[in-house]
Amino acid sequence: LGVDYTTYHEQWLSEGFASFAGLWYLQTSRNDNRKYFAMLERWQADIMNRRQDPAPVWLGWRNSSGLDEAGYGVIVYYKGAWALHMLRIMMLDLKTMNEDRFTSMMRDFYQTYQGKRASTEDFRRIAEKHVGADLGWFFDQWIYGSDLPSYRVSYQTAPAENGQYRIKLQVRQDNVSDDFQMYVPVTLDLGNDRIARLRVKVRGPRSEIDLPLMPAKPREVRFNDLHGVLAEVKMVDWKD
Repeated sequence: LGVDYTTYHEQWLSEGFASFAGLWYLQTSRNDNRKYFAMLERWQADIMNRRQDPAPVWLGWRNSSGLDEAGYGVIVYYKGAWALHMLRIMMLDLKTMNEDRFTSMMRDFYQTYQGKRASTEDFRRIAEKHVGADLGWFFDQWIYGSDLPSYRVSYQTAPAENGQYRIKLQVRQDNVSDDFQMYVPVTLDLGNDRIARLRVKVRGPRSEIDLPLMPAKPREVRFNDLHGVLAEVKMVDWKD
């Protein structure tokens, strides 16, 4: 990719970036979202299979051992690529599906460090410039940490004024620390080819989130659409 890494801790900046770049190219060159998401799902399955032996991306080659030679590839290549995908979805304009911010970030990182060595913190600074916000929490969770969230999601709908509908989400977040947070994309199918896309912030073991009023009762609510978070998701019944 033209950018080297400073120490073994930063190997994901080469290997994870290469894995993501290949997948991104496959999606754009063939205009094939299905294969892109299918590969992410395969990588997710491998990552989740290691849940009982957690390790952070930042460990680099130390994720591999005589007892687990595949650990390096799964964590550094696959989870590193997943971290980039999550940043991509976080930076996506859900109204227009424009991803100029993410593309500009990747170009900026390459141009800034081409022929040089970069660290995770170097990439974080570039990402924060294009996001316009602190991303320490994101890198702490996904690069320096090893938690993998599980979401149990339910929703309720109720009629509102002027033919609109209220939708409330109930989200239970497990297998992570109480301060673990993510911005999760949610898509609502409103029928008649109408789609509403938005993000919700999930933090803590249990959240109840009121969505903006919708012009119709949703036929379907897709939580964590676009595979926005590396997480297990299950739709369940509402619990008071």
